[in-house]
Amino acid sequence: MSENKPTAVAILAVHDSKQPQLVVMIVAARMTDGVRRVFPFVAIDEDAPDFLIAPDFEKWSQAGAFRKLRTRGLDAKQKSLLHRAFISQQLAALAGDFQVLEVSANVSVQSTDFPVTELGKNWGMGWKVKAAAALDRFVLDPSAPFEFLLTQNANMHAAYLGVGYLAARYHLDDLTQAERELGGTDYALFEEKA
Repeated sequence: MSENKPTAVAILAVHDSKQPQLVVMIVAARMTDGVRRVFPFVAIDEDAPDFLIAPDFEKWSQAGAFRKLRTRGLDAKQKSLLHRAFISQQLAALAGDFQVLEVSANVSVQSTDFPVTELGKNWGMGWKVKAAAALDRFVLDPSAPFEFLLTQNANMHAAYLGVGYLAARYHLDDLTQAERELGGTDYALFEEKA
C-alpha cells in the first residue's frame, strides 16, 4: 500500500430488475490533503429500459456521466461474463487509485488487494444513523445519474448509507485538527470558515 494514495472504503452494488443490470461503485475517501469525498460511479446495461426513460438521459450519455455496458443482443450468460469482467476491471482501478481498507458488495467478488465483505452483514442496529452522520462530513462529487438513482431506488440509498457506515467504521469521517480548531462539525462548515 502506498502512503501517497487517498485512503478509501467502497460499496459495490449490483441491481437488476428482471434483466436490466445496474452496477454502482460508491467510494468514500479521505484525500491526501484531508478532504473527505464520495465518488459515485454508475454503469448501466445499454438495453435497460427503466433507465432510458430517466430525465436528461441523452444529455448524461453524451456527457459521459455514466458508463454504458454494451449488452444489446447478448444472452444472459454473455451478459454475466461482461458484468464480471467490468467489475474486475473496476476493482483493479480502485486498488490502483486508492489505499482501500474494505469493499462491501451485494454480489460475490474477490480481491487480492483488499478485503471484500458482504454488504450489510454484521453491521448491527443503528448503522444507518452512524452512516448518515458520517456522510455529513463528506462532499459528494456531482453525478446526476447517481442523484437520480438515489431518488428512485431504495436499494441505492441503502448502498450510499453503506459507504458512510464503512467510512465511520474506519474513522475516515473524523475531524482534522484544523477543523476542530475552527469548531467545524463537517467539511462544508470548515470550507466556509477557511
